[in-house]
Amino acid sequence: MKKLFFLVFLMLCIGCSEDEDNPSLETIPDFSKVKEISYWIPYGTNDTTVLYEREYTIESGFVTEADYGGDENIYFEYDEEGRLIEVNGGSSLDYEIVWNGEKCTISTIYRTTNLIYKNGNLVEKEYIHEEGNRSIYQKVNFEYSGENLIAVYKNDTLQIEFVDYNPNVVNPYYYLKSIEPWRATTVSIPPFSKNIFAIRREQPYSADDYSNPLTDYHYTYSVKDQHRVELISSNWSIYDYRFEFYE
Repeated sequence: MKKLFFLVFLMLCIGCSEDEDNPSLETIPDFSKVKEISYWIPYGTNDTTVLYEREYTIESGFVTEADYGGDENIYFEYDEEGRLIEVNGGSSLDYEIVWNGEKCTISTIYRTTNLIYKNGNLVEKEYIHEEGNRSIYQKVNFEYSGENLIAVYKNDTLQIEFVDYNPNVVNPYYYLKSIEPWRATTVSIPPFSKNIFAIRREQPYSADDYSNPLTDYHYTYSVKDQHRVELISSNWSIYDYRFEFYE
C-alpha cells in the first residue's frame, strides 16, 4: 500500500511540473460575474447599437443566476454531481430535466431534447419539435479534440468546422459551461469549447441543401489575459461581442 501511495504521489508531482510549463492547464479563476454585451455595427459606419446585455452570476464554477434584462432573473440549480436539474424564473418555459448517466432529456410543452455527453463533452443532440400536427426531428453530432469542438454534423452531414484553436486563451463562453444543457435547447449554438478559435468553416445552405462548399469565416479577439477575452469580432458579421469579468 505504501509503495502504491508513493507511486501515485510521484505521478501527481510529475503532472504538476508539466502543468506549470503549460499556461493552458493553469487553474481558471472563479469569476463571480461575467457580462456579455452584443453590439450591432451597420456596414459602412462606425456607429454601434447595443442589442442586449446578459449578466451571469457564478458560484464555484456554476452559473446560478442569469439577468437577461427582463422583469425577472433566471435561476439554475444542480444536483450533487454538478448536473443542471432546474431552470426557474423569467419568461422561461417549464423545463423537466432528467439525467440517466450521461444522457440528459429536457422536455417542454413544445419540444423534447435528448443530450448525450461523453467525458464531459456534449457529443449528440437530438430533438423532436411539435408544430401543429407536424413532428419535426433533427439530430446533431459534435466531434472534439480534447475539450474543443472541431466539427458539427447535422443529420449526419458535415455542417461546421472550427479551426486554429489557441490553447492558451479561454473562451469566455466556457464560464457558462454548467448551463450548456439548457442553452442547447433554447438557441442554435454549438457546445462551449474551452479555448478560442480563429476560423469557423461553415457550409452556406438554402433550406436543407448542404451541397455548397464550406466557407471560411475569420474571427479576431481583444485579449486582456489568457482568462479574459474582452472582444470577439469577425470579418463577415455586423455583430461584435464584448465581455466584462468580475472577481
